[in-house]
Amino acid sequence: MRFLTNTFMNVKKIVLLSIAVMIVLYAGYWTMTHSTQELVIREQHNHKEYFRMAVSEGDELTMSWIHSVEKTPWLEVYEVTSDNKLRLKETRFQSYGAGVPEHIDGDLKVVDGYTVITGIDTDFPNLQWLHSQKANFTFYLNDELIFEGIDLPHHIPMEIRIEKE
Repeated sequence: MRFLTNTFMNVKKIVLLSIAVMIVLYAGYWTMTHSTQELVIREQHNHKEYFRMAVSEGDELTMSWIHSVEKTPWLEVYEVTSDNKLRLKETRFQSYGAGVPEHIDGDLKVVDGYTVITGIDTDFPNLQWLHSQKANFTFYLNDELIFEGIDLPHHIPMEIRIEKE
């Protein structure tokens, strides 16, 4: 009888240990596959944050500003990727001058006085710039205004990145 009791206790321990291992593995899997992506705007050097919000794969971030030399509007559209990058989908500008790449892959057309390049599909781990409050930066997520550049410090290196929480 004692043999049966010990065997039952050993089987019970193995079953409980197996259940515990499955729970830990499932929790790890769930965390890896269900963690939240967040868009972060912060200073490049000290990483002081000014903005953070949840985003999802496929969301579109649009940045617009006034070009410092040409004094004309510039707009770029990025898509959030599953691997926490920003994919440049489209750029629009009115004057072809300082800062415009000489060669860029994509489809070029003119729409309402803007040069529009689509189909670029270049991934960036982050976007970096020297911020100017005079450039009238605005940030949209899926066509909704989410942040204005006036709330960022003047002449400070800034960056936008996607982080996974």
